[in-house]
Amino acid sequence: MESWIAHDPNSSPKDHYIKYQLEQGGKIIYSGINEAEVPHNSSKFQGFVKFKAPQVEERTAFVLRAAVFDGVGNSVDQTIMDIDVFPRPAIVGTSTIGFLGETSQTTTYLKNHFGNTVVPNWKDADVIWVPSYTDYETHKEVLEKLATSGKKVILYNVPVGDHNIGGTSVKVQNTSMGSYYFTSPQTGHRFTENAKPFDFKMWYDEEVDYITPFLDKIVLSDNWSPILSTGNTNWVEDHGAAMAAGELKIGEGSIIICQLDVNNRLKSNPVAHDFVEQLIFN
Repeated sequence: MESWIAHDPNSSPKDHYIKYQLEQGGKIIYSGINEAEVPHNSSKFQGFVKFKAPQVEERTAFVLRAAVFDGVGNSVDQTIMDIDVFPRPAIVGTSTIGFLGETSQTTTYLKNHFGNTVVPNWKDADVIWVPSYTDYETHKEVLEKLATSGKKVILYNVPVGDHNIGGTSVKVQNTSMGSYYFTSPQTGHRFTENAKPFDFKMWYDEEVDYITPFLDKIVLSDNWSPILSTGNTNWVEDHGAAMAAGELKIGEGSIIICQLDVNNRLKSNPVAHDFVEQLIFN
């Protein structure tokens, strides 16, 4: 965790220091102290607040509290950050997953992440991940029959255009104000019913080692149930709600569209792991 001081006056007080502590349920878990370098009329990086995340059995809320003190011990400023600590991810589902089409960076990442649940023949899988819409169109009849029989088909990163999917009209368009760093799980869908409002926000990208946007296309359809919602807004008008992910019930199974970029996200963003696990195993 980075620590910074922003100081407006044209002065640089000396002998200041920073104290921080990690709290859970009113108890201090970790604490530390560092010398502060207060800049004049500027901001300055103070270093990293490092601690080993406590082991938990379920998602647990912690508070990271920091304060700047002057040379005689008076508190000059304080700040807090709410932190949720998650248990180590474990693949607990019994469904199998198969990948249709050529191997891609994303499918390789998902295969490595979900390991023993992957089967080589996608037709034998309970869940079929389709990374290329062209492959969906090629195998559309077979895929929709499999979905009708009770399997789950996940269409990943559907391209811009007007499509017919599962007998419904689906329009996909680019996000209108750049790629998004966030989407809303507050849809009431079973996959996201336990998510917090700001869980799908500012996800870390393992490949580049910093936060990157994860949504660049939205879905519009009256026939699909939103899993993740977003806006269809530009600089001039608000065209209402849209989907970042949605589900169409078809027979005994379903077809899911997922527009979130999940590549290089699942190991370091527990919510991303939980979300994809819900898509596959729920």
